[in-house]
Amino acid sequence: MSAGSAVLFWAGLLVVAALFLFAISRGSRRRRAAPDHYASALNQIIHDDWDGALGSLQRAIRSGHTSPDAFMKLGNLLRRRGDHTRALQIHQGLTVRQDLTDEERQAVRLCLVDDLRALGRRREALRTLQEIAEGRRDTGLQRQIAEEALASDEFSSAEKAIRDAQRLDATIEAADVARFIARIGERCFENQRHEDAKRYFESALKEDDTCESALLRMGDLAYEAGDHDSALYYWQKLAFAVPMSDRELFERLEKVYFDLGKFGEVEGVYVQILEKRPHDREALLATARIAVKKGELDEAERLLRQVLERVPNSRRAFRMLAHLLLEQGKTQETRELIDTHVAPPQEDVATP
Repeated sequence: MSAGSAVLFWAGLLVVAALFLFAISRGSRRRRAAPDHYASALNQIIHDDWDGALGSLQRAIRSGHTSPDAFMKLGNLLRRRGDHTRALQIHQGLTVRQDLTDEERQAVRLCLVDDLRALGRRREALRTLQEIAEGRRDTGLQRQIAEEALASDEFSSAEKAIRDAQRLDATIEAADVARFIARIGERCFENQRHEDAKRYFESALKEDDTCESALLRMGDLAYEAGDHDSALYYWQKLAFAVPMSDRELFERLEKVYFDLGKFGEVEGVYVQILEKRPHDREALLATARIAVKKGELDEAERLLRQVLERVPNSRRAFRMLAHLLLEQGKTQETRELIDTHVAPPQEDVATP
């Protein structure tokens, strides 16, 4: 081998070695990681990007992401967009999967409950909840069953569920149970099932003898039956028990006192209520009404001004006092009342 050939040989060998070492130093080319559409969807849900999350979940499922949670969330988003039927179909499809954990299977069934509610299929939602609750001690589930049973007019199931919830959770107060049972009674009352309504209202009052809606409706039922004394008992008890009772209650009281021929006694009842609750707006307005009827106009004015001092935006107090002042010819006092309690109109602003 000539000297020139030797030089070329060794130079070529060095080039090959350099290329080999360079290739080793770079290593194999990394493949670009596939986008994690599921993670993107979770991030979009956190940031209330519901349209973006829907698209990401659809891409995740198309790319082979088979997590049950992806399907559950996709169904929930479709329901949120109003596509209740498709949401139900997706969640129903999950129920036949064999790889679900017990926790995932329960989560899917709860999704089905929400789908059925959205579709107005309340009895099916109730049955699904009852199946989930079989053999489980779960206060939250019993509360849901109670609400679903009430919505489905399955009243005995509703009462049983709320009582089961109370047995499971000692923090549920008797007053809460009473209010729920009174709601059952209200549904019966609306459906003209007055005997059932009475039974539920009585049951509510056994839990809490100051339950507002039960006392009001028991008075209504008694009045309709011609038992004015019982109506007076329930309504008067409610007036003393509940602060800031509504206007209709006082109107009921005045009516039943009038029917019993004892209208003169109603003022004494209002006085007792005001002794207990001096700033009760409805009691003050009712007392002012009685004072006007008796011709005690100064007393009526005093009571109405007392209401306006505490509730300046009381339209009824303002109207009653304005009428009272005008009927007495007190125009100056009426102007002052208007200036004090009626907001002045905004000044006209010239358009440039």
